[in-house]
Amino acid sequence: MRKITSHYCLTPDGRWAKRPIIELDDFDKIIGFREMGDSFVEEPNLEYFPGVIIPSLIMTMRSDSVNNSLINRSIIEGARRFIVDKEIKLPASVRSFVKNNIKTDNVKTPWQIIKENINTGIDLASSILDQTLKISEHYQLDHLWGAIKVKAEPGLILLQGVDLKDFKLTSNVTMKVLVE
Repeated sequence: MRKITSHYCLTPDGRWAKRPIIELDDFDKIIGFREMGDSFVEEPNLEYFPGVIIPSLIMTMRSDSVNNSLINRSIIEGARRFIVDKEIKLPASVRSFVKNNIKTDNVKTPWQIIKENINTGIDLASSILDQTLKISEHYQLDHLWGAIKVKAEPGLILLQGVDLKDFKLTSNVTMKVLVE
């Protein structure tokens, strides 16, 4: 079992939960979630990561447009969940699910799309949810992926360098995989 915390994490309803404690089983399934807020108290075996925790980004792609460079860049930029139209060889660090009727000619990584959305005025939380929860809902995988909630296995990414007052990206944002 593992317990992790950060300054904030993104909830399925688009809120930034303050000082969350996320509990994971040995298979990286979320078995507990508590927003501690100002009542936060250190606990034994709690791992602290400064920044904001988000679910792993989701990449959708058709097998006829597989581009290894795009796959690798997506993984580097936080995509740990892939939805594809048929089995393709992907690195062991990602999870994939096969779904029919994928209608995308994706030539951008989810992170590139998030940054473009922010540049058009969409807030950080909504931009991230578009590349996590909304995709998983569309493909009826939201019980497993796309959101930080009990019984899900979304994978967890830490964003550091986010302005924690306004929840805006700064020029020195970095990303770290906490849970594959």
